Amino acid sequence: MTDPFHSSKHSIAWAKDHLAKFEGETETFFQPDAYTTVTELDEDGTYKLLKLKLIKPMPVALNGHVIDAVNNLRSALDQAICSVATLIGIRADNTFFPIANSAADFENTLKGRCGKLPQEISAIVGAFQPYKGGNDLIWALKKLSNTNKHGIIRPVAMANCSMAASGTSQASKKGSLQLPFPPRWDSTENEMILARAPSDIKFTMNFDYSFFIAFSDVEFVDGEPVTRVLDYLVGVVESIVMAIEAESKRIGLL
Repeated sequence: MTDPFHSSKHSIAWAKDHLAKFEGETETFFQPDAYTTVTELDEDGTYKLLKLKLIKPMPVALNGHVIDAVNNLRSALDQAICSVATLIGIRADNTFFPIANSAADFENTLKGRCGKLPQEISAIVGAFQPYKGGNDLIWALKKLSNTNKHGIIRPVAMANCSMAASGTSQASKKGSLQLPFPPRWDSTENEMILARAPSDIKFTMNFDYSFFIAFSDVEFVDGEPVTRVLDYLVGVVESIVMAIEAESKRIGLL
């Protein structure tokens, strides 16, 4: 007999493959020839800005691998529920794995559009709390799969630094040296500000850089490393599919 959960497992395998390729291409990209540091005055000349600039744009493939991994994980959940629907003889084209904006919305969906699922399967799904306020990263998976995919990720630089600064008495009136944390990536200029200082302060900074790619502008994962988030989601999605498959066997659907 063909494995009814083959599609879900296949989608998870593809997500893992895209994640591995993303990790490899990220490491290849972040070499010294990819970036430089410059010091520039701001528009009114009051502050000088130490910036990290990408000399070359991020490969399009990085964004593509993340999008494909996210979509494959979301699909794996839907496919698992569709497999159950097929096993019990109901239409699979109107079933999906419910991820909701609240616990109440989740319960309503489970009793409504997903109401024909066996209660044992519904209980398994509910145990993973796939809603905002439950497992927020599962909710973020839904948000990531539905959001505008352009700009879903951004590079982030972390730095261990030693610093020396000096200035005239006027410098203290203008302000002090500022180190934005975490630094925010400006996708229009392909740069981020690492330090901001009054123009009459003299300072030197020695950085030991480390780079990673983070998710951008999605609640609960904004600024978090893509690799860490997707590693977690791969594990959770795999656990959900395995649990649904095991319960399907236990109640005699397989």
